[in-house]
Amino acid sequence: MDYPSRRRADVAWAVVAAALAAVIPASARADGALLAEGMARMQEADFDAALDRFDRAEAGNLDRDGLVRLYMHRAVVLFALDRPEEMRADLRRALALSPSARPPATSPPPVLVAAARIRAVGVAPPSLEVRAHPARDGVRFSAEVGVDGARLSRGTRLWARRPGSPRWQGGTTASLFVVAPPDTEVLWYAELLGPAGVVLASSGTREAPRHVRAAGRRRARHGTGSDSDTAVEGGADGDGEGDGLTWWIVGGAAAAAALAVAAGVLWASSTGEGDSTQVSGPLVTF
Repeated sequence: MDYPSRRRADVAWAVVAAALAAVIPASARADGALLAEGMARMQEADFDAALDRFDRAEAGNLDRDGLVRLYMHRAVVLFALDRPEEMRADLRRALALSPSARPPATSPPPVLVAAARIRAVGVAPPSLEVRAHPARDGVRFSAEVGVDGARLSRGTRLWARRPGSPRWQGGTTASLFVVAPPDTEVLWYAELLGPAGVVLASSGTREAPRHVRAAGRRRARHGTGSDSDTAVEGGADGDGEGDGLTWWIVGGAAAAAALAVAAGVLWASSTGEGDSTQVSGPLVTF
């Protein structure tokens, strides 16, 4: 091949490489490279450098499988650095994400034994609890971590919208309020985020969201939503009947107390003991 032909081939390959680089996010490329570099440094017994690469990759944007590989390999590095508690913590993280995960075949026996023991006991995977509280002017959502035996959670993400609206409202937050007229259905989904932005658990998805209906105008104070995880927040009915009844009860009790005191005064007067008589009535507590 002559020089001009080789030059054109080089340019073509450069264009292809640039196109691939544009498709793959820079953060994913960098984090994958850091993970690979950490594994290479581990094989070279450069454990401090390997730990640095693993730590930086964990703070990046790995996928779930990449995160499992990171924890299993970092556990070996932590064992080599005589940090057994941190080693076991990484093994728990890896097994919480993937119960069938195993350390590298070349791992020292203590790492393999520790992983087997943790697997035998089991690690509770991260779970997400979401409550939707319908109100008369919309729906309030709240999300929190349910179970997280490996302490992997790094935050929650809530999204919701009204049907017919293309725009999702929300973001990285533990609470969200969506304004909606009474009896309007609201679509929603929630995600529990872990290291490297990995979604650890979810309730619904953007493609298949869950739904809850805003409270109706005449809905009872304590009802239930259409979803099993929906809790309806009690609110005032607004018709004034409950408050009126309460004031009638309080007013009646106050009147009874006043009559009792007056009767005591009349009785003391009739005994003729004058000012030396101490008048006392029943104690009424409201």
